[in-house]
Amino acid sequence: MTRRLSVSLVLLLALMLGGCAGSSKYMAKSEPPKAGPPPDKSVVYVMRPSGFGFAINFQIWDRDRFIGL
Repeated sequence: MTRRLSVSLVLLLALMLGGCAGSSKYMAKSEPPKAGPPPDKSVVYVMRPSGFGFAINFQIWDRDRFIGL
């Protein structure tokens, strides 16, 4: 019984860890803009340096205009 439980726990752990990695069709590598923003604007960089955290998607809005995920 304990061997069966151990194998089940290892399989469950592998499935849980495998579900944390992924990608999104909205993610793309990009370069920062060369020109700075106008004097009355600002630039905000949002980065996720790893594939972990794929389950956390959030929307980026500029007041009433949808920018992306």
